Parts: sequence; structure tokens; C-alpha cells
Amino acid sequence: MHCTHCALFSETLITHPINQLRPHPPALIPTQAASWTKVDLTKQDLSKSEGRAVVEVNGQKILVAEVDGNLYAVSNKCTHLNLPLVGKTAIFQGKVADKCIVCPAHGTAFDLQTGAVKGEWCPGFPDLPFVGKGTASKPLPTFEARVDAAGAIEILA
Repeated sequence: MHCTHCALFSETLITHPINQLRPHPPALIPTQAASWTKVDLTKQDLSKSEGRAVVEVNGQKILVAEVDGNLYAVSNKCTHLNLPLVGKTAIFQGKVADKCIVCPAHGTAFDLQTGAVKGEWCPGFPDLPFVGKGTASKPLPTFEARVDAAGAIEILA
């Protein structure tokens, strides 16, 4: 049996055996440069909504929070079960405390600046196989946020 993967990336047919160690070319992944995106949210809107709101940028839900005058933006999906940190229902209303967003489903606190887990990973979950805490904590993706001269919020994503 021969490696068909290599043949796809070569002008000539490569017939080395599959069991030979041979590096394959890396897969090409399309990337998009990050750019500032104005979202439908102002700093004044944030103060009316308990200092936090969810916006969508490039198809991704982003939680914007203001704490002590500082603006933060993190993914609105908890990295444990991909549940919303701030959702449309009363059950999914993560609270901001100590510059962290606390997941309403299991209590993990994520630092709003770095996305790092603060304290115990999944303190509200039992340590069970498949549905429990899992093996490792995962930080939230973070984004830069700023306010333009008119008070509109922009996200770098």
C-alpha cells in the first residue's frame, strides 16, 4: 500500500510505503486577519444592563463587561460544556465578581482580562466520568475591546 496523501501534493506520483516515516505537508487552514468591529452596543448601554452584554462578531457570541471602568470582552461560551455564560433565560445569567465572569451552570470563575480559570474548575459539578469535571481546566478566549469617540464599543476579532 502506498501513501496517496503525498501524491496529492506532488507533481509526480510518490510511491513510498505508508509504513515509512515521512513528514507530510501541513494542512492549509484559511486565516482571517483580526480587525476592529463596531458592535451594536455603547458604554451607556452597558451601564443599563448590569455592566455586561452579549454581542455577535463574525458569527461568534462575545460577552462584553465593564468592571471598575475597564472594558473586557471574552467568549460567551463556557469552555466546559459550551453553555452560554450570559444567555436569554434567567438560568443562564453568569455574574461578574472579582473581575471574573462566573459560569451559571457549574460555578467556574474566568478572569475577564486573561480568560484564565480562577479557583476550582467546575466546583458545582461532581467528578464523574463523561459528564463530570473533565481532566483539565480550559481558559476562555479573550478579545480586545475599546470605546470610540462617540461612545460605541469596538471588538478586535
